[in-house]
Amino acid sequence: MWSTKLTVFVSSSSAIYLLLVCLVAPTTGATGLQFDVDVTSGADPVVATTEAQVWLRGDVNGGADKFLCDATILRENYVVTAAFCVHQRARDNIKIVISRSGNGIYYDVVKVVFHPLFNANTLANDIAVIQVADPITFVPGIIEKAELPGTVLRGGNTLTMRDGIQTTTLTNYDCQYHVGLSHAGLVKETNVCTLAWGNTTVGYGILHDKINLLAMYSWKTADVYVLTRIEKYRFWILAEITK
Repeated sequence: MWSTKLTVFVSSSSAIYLLLVCLVAPTTGATGLQFDVDVTSGADPVVATTEAQVWLRGDVNGGADKFLCDATILRENYVVTAAFCVHQRARDNIKIVISRSGNGIYYDVVKVVFHPLFNANTLANDIAVIQVADPITFVPGIIEKAELPGTVLRGGNTLTMRDGIQTTTLTNYDCQYHVGLSHAGLVKETNVCTLAWGNTTVGYGILHDKINLLAMYSWKTADVYVLTRIEKYRFWILAEITK
C-alpha cells in the first residue's frame, strides 16, 4: 500500500531505493515522433533525490492510477515536467507522487502552467510547471529540490543521467542529421540531443552533478533522444515558481 505519511516513508527501510515505475508504451503523435520513452527510475537513490512523478488519478477516471511521466522538484510547491505529459489533461485528473522505497506521498495539483509557446504538434517549448497544494517536505539525501544553474549546453557536453550513466550531447547539426530529413526541422536551438545506445533509457529529468537540472526528455527517434534545454527557459521557470 502507498503511504501518505512521511514518517512511515522514512522509517520503512534503512536503505533507500527508488520505486521501479511502470513502462509506458510509446505513443505516436501527428508528426510521427515517439512522445513517450520506456522509463526506468534509477537504482541509485542519490541521483534520483529530486525526482517526482506525474500520475493519472484512478479515483477520478474510474480505473487504476496510471504513471504518466517523470518530473523534477524545483521548490516545495513546484515541479517541472514535459508539457506533452499533461497536455489536454484536467488539473483534477492528475497528481504528483514522490516515491521512495515503494512508499508514495501524494500531492494534489493546484495549477498547471504551460509555456505560452508550447506546440503539441511539433513539441516546441515542451515544458510545463506544476504547482502542488501542500508543501513538499525535504529530507537531505532523500527528497531534495533541483537547481537551475543556467549552464549552457553545447555539443560534446557530458551529462549524468538519473541512473548514473553518462552520455555526451550532440551538436544540433549532428542531431538533425541523425533524426533525418523528416524531423530535422523540429530540432530547434531550445533542444539538445544525445544518442540512444543499447538499453540506455533517458527519463524526463536529466540531472548533471546529481542536483542540477540541465535538460528534460521531449521526444525521440530510433537512435536519438531530443531534450529540452533548461537554460533556455530558466527565467520563465523562475518567474512561475516565485509568483
